[in-house]
Amino acid sequence: MQHTLPKRAPAPIVRRRIRLIGLVGVVVAGCVAGKPATPPITTQPDSPPAKPIASFGPVLACVDQLLLAHGRQGIRIVNQGIVDDSGQGRPEAGEIVTTTIAALSARSHAFTPIDPPTPESTGSNPAAPIHNLRGLLTPSTPKADAAAPTPPSATPARNQAMPLLALELAIDSSSSSGKSLPPVTTKNTLSASNNTTGVIEKAGILLNIPLDRDPATSVGLRPLIELSLIEGLGRLSRVPYWKCLDVPATAPEIRQQVREWYEHMPIRERTTRAQTMLQGSGYLASEYKQGILDEESRLAISRYQSDNGLIADGRVTLDLYDRLLNSDWSPARDKSGASETAPAANAAEPASVAPLTLKLTTTHGKKPVVHVGEKLQLIATLTDTAHLYCFYQDHTRAIMRIFPNRFRSDPRVAAGEKVTLPQEDFNLRMDQPDVSERVLCLASRRAVDATLSPRLYPEDLTPMATRSLEEIRAAFGKADDHLADDTVTVTAIP
Repeated sequence: MQHTLPKRAPAPIVRRRIRLIGLVGVVVAGCVAGKPATPPITTQPDSPPAKPIASFGPVLACVDQLLLAHGRQGIRIVNQGIVDDSGQGRPEAGEIVTTTIAALSARSHAFTPIDPPTPESTGSNPAAPIHNLRGLLTPSTPKADAAAPTPPSATPARNQAMPLLALELAIDSSSSSGKSLPPVTTKNTLSASNNTTGVIEKAGILLNIPLDRDPATSVGLRPLIELSLIEGLGRLSRVPYWKCLDVPATAPEIRQQVREWYEHMPIRERTTRAQTMLQGSGYLASEYKQGILDEESRLAISRYQSDNGLIADGRVTLDLYDRLLNSDWSPARDKSGASETAPAANAAEPASVAPLTLKLTTTHGKKPVVHVGEKLQLIATLTDTAHLYCFYQDHTRAIMRIFPNRFRSDPRVAAGEKVTLPQEDFNLRMDQPDVSERVLCLASRRAVDATLSPRLYPEDLTPMATRSLEEIRAAFGKADDHLADDTVTVTAIP
């Protein structure tokens, strides 16, 4: 099938762009050809910056407040215990785990300790994830040439610290539906910088901690477990726990953590979390219904991006997510003044509505047969106002997006409106006999295009990288569980 577009005069901006690229090339060439500058000599400090922490109590309260603000609630935890390197259980460690989880849930109710589940104990939501927490405690034996602990008056330094304990924490997550989630792991080592102070290095910062001399527990066991749970449960719930430790968001491991959260988060969850933070930042109304990236959300995102020096494209990008996550904001409040803290995973589903229906046909009927060179018109109709997307695949399996397009860029279609394709601005006609070509249209109540990669949503009326309509349908389906779609196959005859 051929598609023809009206001829347009060449845009002068293209020539300006070429000249700009040429100028950049000259500048780069000049930099390469020039004499390389001698880098300045810098002196690296012996130790990372230090932060004294008298107790993790305030840090636990801070993370609890973050969990409340981000709406984390009812995350089910099975405490499988902490064992030492000989495989023996540590009862005192189990008590510390229990009290630490309770402190992290004091206001937010973020975590719910449960017994190992049975078919009878899974409750009304058996598919809800269950997170199994376990730990391995290893007494660290100092090397023979390790420096002795320094007196209390000395300044702690990393190369003077003597290892005491190491704790590896793992949180494995699964549901009775059989779906496994990526595990969360942490490893922290407590060293003694002197007789009364311990040191744990975290993201380039030395946390100086008073050593617990309680005869009922190993020295330093409580702060080591508390920090490991702050980090492990903070990662599990995807809240910026590092803010409570004064670890900078620019630390490489923190930036990598944020990127992993963003990339592994389902699109609907990514949208919901961005909307929660936009509400807390005052860019969306507190009563706004979350989970749908509609026009109001896109405008709010664009305003936030513009105000914070980001590209204002109205999309939930990594830069937007990172900036929101590391900014200061408060939980949105409803009209009664109550904080809206229900998490996305446990939020009630919206009131049921009639399913969206899409009907695709042609001027030659549902199963059109056309002659070579004969024009064809498609007709798409929706039962409700929604966003419409149509893709055409020719007999060579090449695919292009035909709606929305440069002649009608807004994908929103009113209920009952008949959208005819092509419009008068371009034509579709079969140019080969005895072949079949397909058109796939999809409809969603949300702007799904904002969530798709350039591979699946490139420029209109140009060949796409993918050669599979099924791949396109699957990508749209991941973004919207209630997607409507319809297909027409066109057959050409001589």
